[in-house]
Amino acid sequence: MRTHQSTITGGDITITEGDGFDSNGSASMTGGTLIIYGPTGNGNGAIDAGSFDVSGGTLLAGESAGMAGAYFLQPELHRRKRERCLRRCDRDH
Repeated sequence: MRTHQSTITGGDITITEGDGFDSNGSASMTGGTLIIYGPTGNGNGAIDAGSFDVSGGTLLAGESAGMAGAYFLQPELHRRKRERCLRRCDRDH
């Protein structure tokens, strides 16, 4: 059995039609920017992956029609906020 892995490590990617980001398997994102302007067909989704691990970069995806939804992920921003909170909490104790 053949497995597929798509990896985004940097750059700017914009997808404007079709099935959005379709990995035919698993995917990961460690950097860069992925913007998906939602597919409008009922059978298409903004992200079609068995699993999608986003540990860095920025992901913005919207979809309409039969699979309506929206996604915004920016892990680095969340990590910095968590680190600031941890440092602040450590000072308080």
